[in-house]
Amino acid sequence: MYRHRRALSHYHASVEERLISNNNLGAFYRYVNRRISGRTGVGVIVNNGFALTDDVQKADAFNHYFASVGIVDDGLHILTVLMYLCVVYLIMLL
Repeated sequence: MYRHRRALSHYHASVEERLISNNNLGAFYRYVNRRISGRTGVGVIVNNGFALTDDVQKADAFNHYFASVGIVDDGLHILTVLMYLCVVYLIMLL
């Protein structure tokens, strides 16, 4: 893990050095603003009339919703696509 952290640190340092050596003020400010901008999470979610502010509650609400609208993958769609691609390939060979 330490090796990855060190490699990532070296990568960021090289990006910053390249940014400085390019003398592109606009790119420099974009980079700085990206680094210092505060990232906010998901705001308050209203679920069944209740305001959810806890991250776990919000995650559970999203999970419940997406599970209710999702479908179970039966694997047939990918087989149809693969068969279509095989037919197209065979036609191209002729």
